[in-house]
Amino acid sequence: MPLSWNPNDYSNLIVRRFVQELINMVQEYSSYVYLRKDKKDQTGLMIKDIKSKKALMEYWPGENRLFARPFNYKTLDVSKELIDEYHIAIKSIGPSITESNMSIFLNYIRKIIIELNKLDSDGESSISEKIFSDGDVGDYLPVRSDFENAWRKFSHSLMKESEISIDDVFDIMEKELLESDLKLHKNWRTITVKNVSIWSKTDYE
Repeated sequence: MPLSWNPNDYSNLIVRRFVQELINMVQEYSSYVYLRKDKKDQTGLMIKDIKSKKALMEYWPGENRLFARPFNYKTLDVSKELIDEYHIAIKSIGPSITESNMSIFLNYIRKIIIELNKLDSDGESSISEKIFSDGDVGDYLPVRSDFENAWRKFSHSLMKESEISIDDVFDIMEKELLESDLKLHKNWRTITVKNVSIWSKTDYE
């Protein structure tokens, strides 16, 4: 299959969701990073830093494998501690993307973008410092597509959109994720509320 940034081009649900979340992240930080596939026969999708034009990650959707770009980080202003943690995570719980590790890798990529561009990690653009402070590293945090799917299911049962309750949407999302045998982060609701406020500010539908 030709390399594509269109999630619907992939039959694997995990691949489709991860590609979508990468797109969401780049839209959130569009002033700092961009999506790229440089060559026609290239195997990986990349998020690149606007200033240096260097790739911050590479994902092979055909093999469902995530790669860091360690040589690029040596010339970028990112802490060795963060990069080492990212590499260890890829080796220990990757490189394949799964339901349980997807949010972990998205969080590392987010942290790299924030640190590289000296953004405020406590501001509206990120909750990266708070995400895994109280839970196990393997606990799952809902991604944007989880929330949107639950929202659609709940809204279809209502006459008016104004009747939609975020708690009811979260209840549906929780039920579906638990039925998929996912272990949710113990603070997932608090974290996801903050994520929803971030997602709502992007243009992607």
